[in-house]
Amino acid sequence: MMKAKSPLLQRAVVTIFLVMMGMHGQAQAADCYVPKPVIIDGKEKPNEPVCEVLARNLNRFCDSPPMVCGLEIHPDFQQELALPRWRQLAQQTDLKQVEEFIRAPWMSKETGARVWKRESVTIGSAYKMNRLKLAEAAVDIYNLEEKLPAYRLDLGGCERSNPQVKDPKTRGTWGQELNSNDIRIQHVPPVIRRLFKQYFPIGAGTISGDLFIFRGATYAYFMAGYEDNPLTGEIVNHLRVNRYGRVQVVPNETDLAMDNICLFEYRPYEEAAK
Repeated sequence: MMKAKSPLLQRAVVTIFLVMMGMHGQAQAADCYVPKPVIIDGKEKPNEPVCEVLARNLNRFCDSPPMVCGLEIHPDFQQELALPRWRQLAQQTDLKQVEEFIRAPWMSKETGARVWKRESVTIGSAYKMNRLKLAEAAVDIYNLEEKLPAYRLDLGGCERSNPQVKDPKTRGTWGQELNSNDIRIQHVPPVIRRLFKQYFPIGAGTISGDLFIFRGATYAYFMAGYEDNPLTGEIVNHLRVNRYGRVQVVPNETDLAMDNICLFEYRPYEEAAK
């Protein structure tokens, strides 16, 4: 007949079990998207709710490749996070439309022509490979409290320049340097020209990167690798979140400016555990 364990021994066994479970839980719950402070003019910005919600969403996908080619939203966060509903304009993208898209934000025809000449080689190559996509949606890109028609130009080269994202089995390569997804978003030409005159006196308002919506506000994001330490040459992959909004420049005059909102360092599980 087995003797009952002493209360002291039982407590010790339970304590060891809980500690082991806690250690196991920590290992499983390691964040692969680690929030980092956003420093502007030497000051750390306060953390915003969008960063907290996005962090929880991102870290539900640590068993998936990095989201350099597009944001995924977990069902638990679909009440707060959403993606614009883009509609591709045509099966075969019209290069004339793309040229107009590139030229539209520039009030000077000469500047628009120079920009198009510089961009046309890369765009032409994507067109020949049938990778070029131009889509449309109604989006409040600049948070002006009005959804306006916008275009999204995707050069379609993200997986080509980031082969590590194609296969979940390539986990060991997820920490390699990421190349940002070549996507440009702006309102359709008549709208962007009007907004340019009103808000962009010194430059174009094209957004580089993709968009998501949080509680009705629009945010731009992208992932890319950066040299974290010039001495060691270490490359660290970051996901950055920006937001456009009205800024008062002088009394009775506003401009549109982009603000850095969130910063995440991407470390796959193997690296995060180090």
